[in-house]
Amino acid sequence: MLQDPESVLRARYELVGNQGCEDAIDKLLAEEGMTHGLRGAEGNTARGPASFKHIFQTFRTAFPDLRITLDDVISLRDICVVRCTIMQAQLQ
Repeated sequence: MLQDPESVLRARYELVGNQGCEDAIDKLLAEEGMTHGLRGAEGNTARGPASFKHIFQTFRTAFPDLRITLDDVISLRDICVVRCTIMQAQLQ
């Protein structure tokens, strides 16, 4: 089981972002979890799994074949920050 915040964050980007596994959101994002920089139903910060699922579904509908690369992950105790590159797969 994933315990440290950085492992959870990395798993979230891989399972949810790259593999499109919406069910993993409930396991990887706490009710009090916040995702800054994404507009959730409540405002400029997505709070909790339900708000993040809404963003996930909207993003996946617009970009069904996106690929996320983590460029930097900085973690200090229970706070993690990520800088990533999001690209749509090349058209065949």
